[in-house]
Amino acid sequence: MLVLASLAEKDAEYDTIKKQHYGRYLASYCKPYTTLVMKDHDIVIQKEKHIAAFYRELVGYYNTKNGFSTHFDAMPLEVQQALLDMSFNLGITRLKSQYINMNAHIKKEKWADAALQSNRIGIQTQRNLYVKNLFLKAQASAKNHKDYIDEL
Repeated sequence: MLVLASLAEKDAEYDTIKKQHYGRYLASYCKPYTTLVMKDHDIVIQKEKHIAAFYRELVGYYNTKNGFSTHFDAMPLEVQQALLDMSFNLGITRLKSQYINMNAHIKKEKWADAALQSNRIGIQTQRNLYVKNLFLKAQASAKNHKDYIDEL
């Protein structure tokens, strides 16, 4: 039988995790210090809510009203994925205010230049490289598309 955790139990577990060494918040590291478990269904619902909120924020900023050449949904899928990753980590406020140069390149659809400005401090090298490569893939696709159109 499933018993829901009280707010006090959730707070206590949070405090236990917070007392652990900074930078060690991988699930496998935290497991010995936890007793509460979420149902898979609830995890999926929570994830979907977060993604929907980030998407709304991205659509609200990356549009022609804010000087971008195209709307977020019309940007290459790789660019959308890169921005979603960054917004998940930074939040839309920091994405807008701290990545001014990257956003200036996005406005001009200069994906390779945006890639060079996408590096985040305090994020794993592999994750930064993943985002950079998404922008570079968008640039390569745009070049291939332009070359194809030029051949016509």
